[in-house]
Amino acid sequence: MRLAVYRAGVGVVIEDAPEPEPDTGDFLVQTEACALCSGELMPWYMERKSPHVLGHEVAGRCLASDGSGYSPGDRVAPHHHANCGECEDCRRGAEVHCSRWKATRLIPGGMAERFVIPRENLSDTGLMNDVRPQDAALVEPVACVLKSISRAGEFESATVVGLGSFGVLHSVLLMEAGANVEAIEPNPQRRRWAEELGIRSVVAPSRQSEAVFVCPGNEPALRVGLNSLRPGGTLVLFAPHEPGGLVAMDFEDLYFRDIALAFSYSAGRTEMAQAREAIRRGAVRAEQVVSHFISLDELPGAYRAMQAGDILKPMVMF
Repeated sequence: MRLAVYRAGVGVVIEDAPEPEPDTGDFLVQTEACALCSGELMPWYMERKSPHVLGHEVAGRCLASDGSGYSPGDRVAPHHHANCGECEDCRRGAEVHCSRWKATRLIPGGMAERFVIPRENLSDTGLMNDVRPQDAALVEPVACVLKSISRAGEFESATVVGLGSFGVLHSVLLMEAGANVEAIEPNPQRRRWAEELGIRSVVAPSRQSEAVFVCPGNEPALRVGLNSLRPGGTLVLFAPHEPGGLVAMDFEDLYFRDIALAFSYSAGRTEMAQAREAIRRGAVRAEQVVSHFISLDELPGAYRAMQAGDILKPMVMF
């Protein structure tokens, strides 16, 4: 079968690989749709994982199942990681810090013609027969954004910094929840995309909000976010900074403004269930966030284009 692999010093290449073989309790999936995540564009992150089969924003049809509870033909949307549900971290709601979390994965990855969902991942896999595959493939990224939004607590006004794919998802879901949203983005092409979705976008902040969501993982975006935050508000950092990256902050200012800083890494079972429901009720459609629906052969070029900021988000339709 064919799949997309990131190789250090080379980039994304399409290769042939052996068919994955499910064990007892696993199931084999025929991939229907898989989107490229912006996290897969970070060189420092990808270089240390190389060689790495891309793809975790994925949906497909079950081909073979042995005791998984799914039937051939079922459309499923998995999470690439899964927690145990029993340890102390799981019991306190910190599912992404379960020791089993990073030990689980899709085999060999979602950006392949077929992949295996291990039995350990069944707790984070959902049946999506009632939605299109391109929408079902967005369950995992929507779950990550819903977790991010929940980290800010209760608020009425929100600022989103950055209108890449995750900034658009934040804005769409915040507006669906009734928040008054302003999005900050210097790129005019991205602002036009957002404005067609009804998202109010500006080059520089025109106000301060109770909640600010910083989507890019860099210091300039963080500074914009801090300047956009009202006293007593919460700033959520959605993306990681490079390892060892240090940011000088005026803690006297943060203290007397009573600022709360929160971080949001990945998503667990709770958010995956919420994301499935959000997609079923039409809160998010693929066309709102995916700019290019492509073939697997087009992915290497689309990867470079997304990394350069020339396109918003590609999704491979298999």
